Amino acid sequence: MVDAGTKDQKSLGLVLEEFLEDCETKRQKGHQAIMATGINRLDDALLGGLPAGYITIGARPSIGKSAVGAEIALRPARDRKDPTLFISLEMSFRQFALRFMLRGGKIEARDLNRLTYTDDQLKHMIKAASDHQEVPMDLCHQP
Repeated sequence: MVDAGTKDQKSLGLVLEEFLEDCETKRQKGHQAIMATGINRLDDALLGGLPAGYITIGARPSIGKSAVGAEIALRPARDRKDPTLFISLEMSFRQFALRFMLRGGKIEARDLNRLTYTDDQLKHMIKAASDHQEVPMDLCHQP
């Protein structure tokens, strides 16, 4: 007979009971077990979202980890006012701002980098920056 009452070993019944109790306690308090990213296809693939809390994304270089991570951090901060912190070991503040301004397709990277954007594109960028002034998201660059 196996002792199923230790910290490292529990019976299936106990594990399921504790899980349901935890879910119901969190539900009654209005807490969520996961954080929807706001990226519908990603949320569907993740069965609803990411576990709430600290998230690390890993992959080979130049795959788009920082871009995806920034988007995942931005959407809950912008849409639900959930405070978020985006930490990048590679992406500088300037690179983050550049990628942010390229969201939505109103301006091309070459025009922004060459400073050949139009007055209308500048107005769009100013509005985008203004619309995000109160978003509870901090950026941290740790090269």
